Amino acid sequence: MSPPLQRLYNLGARKFVIAGLGLLGCIPSIQAQSRNGVCSKEVNQLIVPFNTNTKVMINNLICNLPGIQFSYIDIHNMFQDLLANARSYGRFQRGEPRVLWNWEEQRPDKLFADADAVP
Repeated sequence: MSPPLQRLYNLGARKFVIAGLGLLGCIPSIQAQSRNGVCSKEVNQLIVPFNTNTKVMINNLICNLPGIQFSYIDIHNMFQDLLANARSYGRFQRGEPRVLWNWEEQRPDKLFADADAVP
């Protein structure tokens, strides 16, 4: 049982949104550490158990706390699809890990921020 969620439930909260972890091996600081700037499969594999355990925790809470509801956002699969099908999302070029924060004005064709652009 998750004590923070249990406390919120005891205070009357019944609806929660929980997001899993995304492809952390594809964040710019990790890509910058590789020789050719690609995603780290090893880092991406590290988050799989976390996401699995998060789903187990949610199921346990649903079984033990009457009336509780969860929306789980599968960030991992969302980004896998985004990277695999970049063109279908319109503004991205697959394989170039960049999007500047002022996206529309500066680089509307990139997906992630440059490693050195993130403070």
